[in-house]
Amino acid sequence: MPRRDRRRRAAGVTAGAAIWRLVLPPRLST
Repeated sequence: MPRRDRRRRAAGVTAGAAIWRLVLPPRLST
């Protein structure tokens, strides 16, 4: 069970980082 949680957390962190990287540049430019 803990292994599944770890994989889910890793995927969430990766997706969050990708979204932040895509949303951060335009926000800083504006």
